[in-house]
Amino acid sequence: MIRTLTLDLLRLSLSSLLSLALFFSIAISPRAETKRAIIESRVSELSYQVSLSLIDKPELHGVSKINFKLTESEQPLTLALSQAQVSSFIINGHKIYPNYDGEQFTLSPRLLESGNNAIEIHYRVALDSEKSGMSRVTDPLDQHIYLYSNFDEESVSQLLPIFNQGNKASFQFNITAPKSWTVITTQAETKLISKGDFNLWEFPVSPEVLPYQLPLYAGPFQIWHNTTTELPLRLISRQSVKGAIDSEQWFSSAHNALAKFTQQYGQPYPSNKFDLIIKPSSLATSSKIGVGSFNEQDLTPSDEDKFAQQNLTSQIDYQVSMQWLNTLNVVEQSEAGELARSSLRESLASYMAIQAQADTGEYSPIWHQFYLNQKQIAYEQDELYALSLAGKTPAMSPFKGAAILKQLEYQFTSRHFRQTLTDLLSAQSDSLTLADFINKLAASEKPLNSPKIKHSFKLWQLT
Repeated sequence: MIRTLTLDLLRLSLSSLLSLALFFSIAISPRAETKRAIIESRVSELSYQVSLSLIDKPELHGVSKINFKLTESEQPLTLALSQAQVSSFIINGHKIYPNYDGEQFTLSPRLLESGNNAIEIHYRVALDSEKSGMSRVTDPLDQHIYLYSNFDEESVSQLLPIFNQGNKASFQFNITAPKSWTVITTQAETKLISKGDFNLWEFPVSPEVLPYQLPLYAGPFQIWHNTTTELPLRLISRQSVKGAIDSEQWFSSAHNALAKFTQQYGQPYPSNKFDLIIKPSSLATSSKIGVGSFNEQDLTPSDEDKFAQQNLTSQIDYQVSMQWLNTLNVVEQSEAGELARSSLRESLASYMAIQAQADTGEYSPIWHQFYLNQKQIAYEQDELYALSLAGKTPAMSPFKGAAILKQLEYQFTSRHFRQTLTDLLSAQSDSLTLADFINKLAASEKPLNSPKIKHSFKLWQLT
């Protein structure tokens, strides 16, 4: 009788959590799902070989060679490239004048082959627009120029010709830049070739990634190298702010985070290097494959400012944690638009970073701080669905997800929670949503002890 009641309460609790997960429902809208499914099912074995020329002007010259396999060639195929000046377009050996509307190329079926296809595009894009996919920053203190990519699902095609965002692909970059510059992307360079006033940076073929997960930064950066670990670890900033940075503090926190998350995820670090790049305060931070970015306003806290130290450690933990989660295949879009845009990766990274600090016991109770601060933001998310029905589409915060994940961790125990996450990372599951994660936790449900029964009952009462 007690066991039956326990399982009933568990199911009610899961129903409550699944209801909350609707805020993160990442089911693609019918139209987007159909369009994406058609492209993904037709295109496979996709690779990009990209040569870029970065010069001391607000523009980029590119040559992109795209190879892919097509299952059927009876329907047109689209390739996105926004606001580019195209000087040459070659498809399967034929130079053509492409059907290009300024946003995408429409490839006629008569130009396509069932099986292997090859496209080569020579183009130029301006970097003086906020929507160029890359920010060009002139340092007011020394006039040095720096380039910072700001790729998301929409902006990659403002710099690179790209098939649908749902297609994973390998990338191989060759990038020409001024001799004083360093070029940074998802892989460490394999060769540096001098060409007069410029250097040619050659990079190896990347593992298959989603295009918006790529980083691309270039400029006369200040670079610190950490030589105490086998994994190449670099800290990168503008020259003008290097005096405010304690590199040893950054490296110590990054080294600790790498050790913590290797253990917590039960998987080795997934990339062959990790760069910590500190961006100007006006630019957004993000996690990309092999690179975590930070804001200059968080440079280096003083020894007396414990809160600032904790904040920096938390940010480093988050960025390192995301390196594992970036490998998850998470569905990104929803019929509810921004409201239900996936923040599963960000929610998991927030949860794992908070829990990692809680495990050390170094700072004041971290989850207590979360409940007093960030979770208050999470409560506001409960009203967002009604706002969406009223025609508004507010952005979803990962704090809601972190709050749900903390409930799940308590519901199923830390050990089971982390083992499920390890299994997902190992399996590279497709189309992962928060609801999928909850269902995988529940699939191996076990009888709960009495504290868990009380917790389930409380959750049930709140629904």
